[in-house]
Amino acid sequence: RASCSSKMGKAGKAKASTSQPQEARKPAEDDDDAILSAAIAENRVFKEKAASEAAASAAAASAITAALDKLPVFAIADAGRPLQYTVGRRKLAVFYADVAAAKAQQKATERQVPGCDLIAVGLGGAYRLSYDGKAAIVPGVAELRAAGAPEGAQP
Repeated sequence: RASCSSKMGKAGKAKASTSQPQEARKPAEDDDDAILSAAIAENRVFKEKAASEAAASAAAASAITAALDKLPVFAIADAGRPLQYTVGRRKLAVFYADVAAAKAQQKATERQVPGCDLIAVGLGGAYRLSYDGKAAIVPGVAELRAAGAPEGAQP
């Protein structure tokens, strides 16, 4: 028996030497603080990246709008402001890609709004208003055909 217990004693000593003493272990709250700090740092990096991407996106949108503004679309206006038309339940400015269609609409509108005129507006600004739900852009016959509309289709 003595030899048996002495073998167990050695095994117990070996086990005890590999485990850490209680005071050397970190309390659970220190682990929680480390996890929280890491999460905060990761969130900060995410926010900075999102802000950087938003700034780049805004710069790209501004550049695209500026490029589109070099192309004209046409609106019927009164006192320099595009007229608002009821489309469905909303009032919208209407921009025409085809100047001939815009001139025809201006002649028809002149009966109801004497003195209305035709103005050119940059496509970028018109697109922005359309995107915001404040305008509609009417394509020309050429645009309709390029999009696959049948011969004789009208905007």
